[in-house]
Amino acid sequence: MEEVYNKIDKDYLKAFNIGYALSKDTGLKVENLDKLKPELFRKRRTSKNRLTFIKDGMKQFAKDLEQNLVRNVNKENSINTAINEPFKGGGLER
Repeated sequence: MEEVYNKIDKDYLKAFNIGYALSKDTGLKVENLDKLKPELFRKRRTSKNRLTFIKDGMKQFAKDLEQNLVRNVNKENSINTAINEPFKGGGLER
């Protein structure tokens, strides 16, 4: 029984990574993948499970990308705020 789980885990991880890399390298989104013709996947003998795993990787990439964008915007806003605020430090006095 454990062998079955190991195989599923390995298959899942491999397909997940393919989906992640596919989105990262091409910018392909899950919605676009859904629009592809199902016979294309049948020709390549892609199972529904494997396709689901690939989509999971693509969704994770989109989520990571969004989090990085939010993080960069927040960082940029904090830098701009720091630049525009007057200095409130205890500098040297004359």
